[in-house]
Amino acid sequence: MLRMLIDDSLKEAWEPAVARHYQMTLASCVGDLRTLTLRLERDGDNFVHCTLDGRFGNGERLRIEGRHADGESAISHVMARARRALRRRQTYGQSA
Repeated sequence: MLRMLIDDSLKEAWEPAVARHYQMTLASCVGDLRTLTLRLERDGDNFVHCTLDGRFGNGERLRIEGRHADGESAISHVMARARRALRRRQTYGQSA
């Protein structure tokens, strides 16, 4: 369900980390999402920029961004924030 768009310079090092974090953090709570795309790229300041975009069946959108010098931290922060937003939506019916 997760579509990964990772810069070639980061792909070898970070693709397994993205898959691992997805399985550990988000896989159990993405049932309401129709699409989920994670983009990982290095920005001009040599930081890793991670963006998670999702779309629900009713058309609502989930977008979370994170930027960190360490790729592992950027990925884990975005996944954790997405999980909290999805759980909040499931529990309270709020927009994520």
